[in-house]
Amino acid sequence: VFKVIHRKIVFMETLVKKSMYCFFLFFSFQMLKAVDQHIHVQVVKLYPDAELPKFEVDQLDDKTLKMIYSSERRMSDLAVGLIKGCLKHFNENAHISKRPLVDDGKIVEFIIVKA
Repeated sequence: VFKVIHRKIVFMETLVKKSMYCFFLFFSFQMLKAVDQHIHVQVVKLYPDAELPKFEVDQLDDKTLKMIYSSERRMSDLAVGLIKGCLKHFNENAHISKRPLVDDGKIVEFIIVKA
Protein backbone atom coordinates (compact mmCIF):
# COMPACT_ATOMS: atom_id res chain seq x y z
CA VAL A 1 0.00 0.00 0.00
CA PHE A 2 2.78 2.44 0.92
CA LYS A 3 4.64 1.73 -2.34
CA VAL A 4 1.50 2.57 -4.33
CA ILE A 5 0.97 5.77 -2.35
CA HIS A 6 4.65 6.70 -2.72
CA ARG A 7 4.50 6.17 -6.49
CA LYS A 8 1.38 8.33 -6.69
CA ILE A 9 3.02 11.07 -4.63
CA VAL A 10 6.15 10.99 -6.84
CA PHE A 11 3.91 11.10 -9.93
CA MET A 12 1.96 14.06 -8.52
CA GLU A 13 5.18 15.89 -7.59
CA THR A 14 6.43 15.42 -11.16
CA LEU A 15 3.11 16.52 -12.61
CA VAL A 16 2.99 19.58 -10.35
CA LYS A 17 6.56 20.54 -11.31
CA LYS A 18 5.71 20.22 -15.02
CA SER A 19 2.52 22.20 -14.49
CA MET A 20 4.46 24.92 -12.70
CA TYR A 21 6.04 25.92 -16.00
CA CYS A 22 2.54 26.87 -17.18
CA PHE A 23 2.03 28.94 -14.05
CA PHE A 24 5.42 30.62 -13.71
CA LEU A 25 3.77 34.00 -13.19
CA PHE A 26 1.39 32.68 -10.57
CA PHE A 27 1.72 31.95 -6.89
CA SER A 28 0.41 29.16 -4.74
CA PHE A 29 -3.21 30.33 -4.56
CA GLN A 30 -3.51 30.58 -8.33
CA MET A 31 -2.06 27.10 -8.67
CA LEU A 32 -4.38 25.66 -6.03
CA LYS A 33 -7.39 27.31 -7.66
CA ALA A 34 -6.45 25.60 -10.95
CA VAL A 35 -6.21 22.01 -9.66
CA ASP A 36 -9.50 20.77 -11.13
CA GLN A 37 -9.25 22.71 -14.39
CA HIS A 38 -5.60 21.98 -15.22
CA ILE A 39 -3.77 19.36 -13.16
CA HIS A 40 -6.65 16.90 -12.94
CA VAL A 41 -7.26 17.26 -16.68
CA GLN A 42 -3.68 16.10 -17.28
CA VAL A 43 -4.03 13.22 -14.81
CA VAL A 44 -7.15 11.96 -16.60
CA LYS A 45 -5.29 12.04 -19.92
CA LEU A 46 -2.69 9.68 -18.47
CA TYR A 47 -5.08 7.64 -16.30
CA PRO A 48 -8.58 7.71 -17.84
CA ASP A 49 -10.05 5.61 -15.02
CA ALA A 50 -8.57 7.75 -12.24
CA GLU A 51 -10.92 8.57 -9.38
CA LEU A 52 -9.94 12.15 -8.62
CA PRO A 53 -11.21 14.36 -5.84
CA LYS A 54 -13.18 17.49 -6.61
CA PHE A 55 -12.30 20.88 -5.20
CA GLU A 56 -14.50 23.91 -4.74
CA VAL A 57 -12.19 26.87 -4.24
CA ASP A 58 -13.01 30.34 -2.97
CA GLN A 59 -10.42 33.03 -2.34
CA LEU A 60 -11.81 34.90 0.65
CA ASP A 61 -9.19 37.67 0.55
CA ASP A 62 -5.56 38.22 -0.51
CA LYS A 63 -4.27 35.91 2.22
CA THR A 64 -7.06 33.37 2.65
CA LEU A 65 -8.18 30.50 0.44
CA LYS A 66 -11.00 28.09 1.21
CA MET A 67 -10.96 24.70 -0.48
CA ILE A 68 -13.73 22.13 -0.15
CA TYR A 69 -12.38 18.64 -0.88
CA SER A 70 -14.84 15.94 -1.97
CA SER A 71 -13.82 12.34 -2.58
CA GLU A 72 -15.17 8.87 -1.97
CA ARG A 73 -11.57 7.80 -1.30
CA ARG A 74 -11.17 9.93 1.85
CA MET A 75 -7.56 10.96 1.16
CA SER A 76 -7.68 14.51 2.49
CA ASP A 77 -4.37 14.00 4.32
CA LEU A 78 -2.70 13.51 0.94
CA ALA A 79 -4.33 16.75 -0.23
CA VAL A 80 -2.79 18.54 2.77
CA GLY A 81 0.64 17.26 1.74
CA LEU A 82 0.16 18.46 -1.83
CA ILE A 83 -1.01 21.87 -0.61
CA LYS A 84 2.10 22.11 1.58
CA GLY A 85 4.26 21.11 -1.38
CA CYS A 86 2.69 23.82 -3.53
CA LEU A 87 3.30 26.45 -0.85
CA LYS A 88 6.90 25.30 -0.45
CA HIS A 89 7.49 25.43 -4.20
CA PHE A 90 6.43 29.07 -4.27
CA ASN A 91 8.39 29.87 -1.07
CA GLU A 92 5.21 30.87 0.74
CA ASN A 93 4.27 30.16 4.34
CA ALA A 94 0.71 29.51 5.41
CA HIS A 95 -1.36 27.88 8.11
CA ILE A 96 -3.65 25.11 6.87
CA SER A 97 -6.68 24.21 8.94
CA LYS A 98 -8.67 21.09 8.12
CA ARG A 99 -12.28 20.49 9.15
CA PRO A 100 -14.40 17.50 8.14
CA LEU A 101 -17.80 18.62 6.90
CA VAL A 102 -19.28 15.11 7.14
CA ASP A 103 -18.50 12.33 9.61
CA ASP A 104 -17.18 9.86 7.03
CA GLY A 105 -14.38 12.18 5.80
CA LYS A 106 -15.64 12.37 2.21
CA ILE A 107 -16.01 16.15 2.35
CA VAL A 108 -13.39 18.28 4.08
CA GLU A 109 -12.88 22.03 4.29
CA PHE A 110 -9.38 23.48 4.17
CA ILE A 111 -8.71 27.07 5.13
CA ILE A 112 -5.28 28.24 4.01
CA VAL A 113 -4.05 31.51 5.47
CA LYS A 114 -0.78 32.98 4.23
CA ALA A 115 1.62 34.28 6.84
